[in-house]
Amino acid sequence: GLPRDVVELIRALDPETHPTRMLRAGVSAVGCHELTVDDDLSGERQWRELRVVGQTAALVGVICRHRAGLDPRDPEPGCSLAEGVLAALNNRPPTADEVRALDLLWVLSTAHGFDPPTFTSMVVASCLADPYYNIVAGLSALRGPKTGGAAETVLDQLLPLEDPMEAEAWVTQTLARGGVIAGFGHHAYRMPDPRVVVLRKEVATMARERGRTELFEIARTVEVAASGALAARGVYVNVNFYGALLFHLLGADSALVPCLMAVGRMAGTAALVREALERIRLYRPLSRYTGVAERRLENGTTT
Repeated sequence: GLPRDVVELIRALDPETHPTRMLRAGVSAVGCHELTVDDDLSGERQWRELRVVGQTAALVGVICRHRAGLDPRDPEPGCSLAEGVLAALNNRPPTADEVRALDLLWVLSTAHGFDPPTFTSMVVASCLADPYYNIVAGLSALRGPKTGGAAETVLDQLLPLEDPMEAEAWVTQTLARGGVIAGFGHHAYRMPDPRVVVLRKEVATMARERGRTELFEIARTVEVAASGALAARGVYVNVNFYGALLFHLLGADSALVPCLMAVGRMAGTAALVREALERIRLYRPLSRYTGVAERRLENGTTT
């Protein structure tokens, strides 16, 4: 359960506001209720009890209902995070397969090395700032179009395509004019993202069950065509490609995808911070000046 005025704060925002902005505001507001001036600034209790994970999921549920024009409703007592979020997203109890699919998405995005959102969170943790500062900082990095925002772009690109033939032509035209196919490329891999194998199968199954087989065929056509053109450069499909489609089949529009990803990442963030708090040192990367080595001033001196 969330403080009622936090819920009302979100509901006072325009439903057209981007969901990640609502989540950012909601997290900050929860932090004002959760922590007092006397609390440990590092928020060890909140990390230890995993309160921040459940609170983030609850906020996403409130945002889903607000955007759909529905009144707020607390999750059913004892439900899992996936059950609570899916019930809010679709305004009905989720099926077991839907819960399993969302849990799978969250497991695959929980932690994957020190990618920018995770590194951002660890920088904030090293300052011993409380968890709510940390979540807002990590969410800000996740929102960018080069990280979680790329999954949003995947849907914006794929959903308008009507059939595999149009999809193949679109890939050719996009690459010919120097455009980008969202969901391709990864800083850690010069091979297909290994998580794609699992997600591709899940998308194929759920698309068939929902009578949307052509959506999977379009995605598969884009994957094959883009891979054929980009593989020689070491650019392959990544987790965002089929992950975005699976989020969509579960009921999310493109703008909601980064918020749903944020819930999955919370468990990994909490684990990393909890593990590091006792011995963490301030993260301060070194920098190297690469500008002009020597400058001559007007008076003839150098600097």
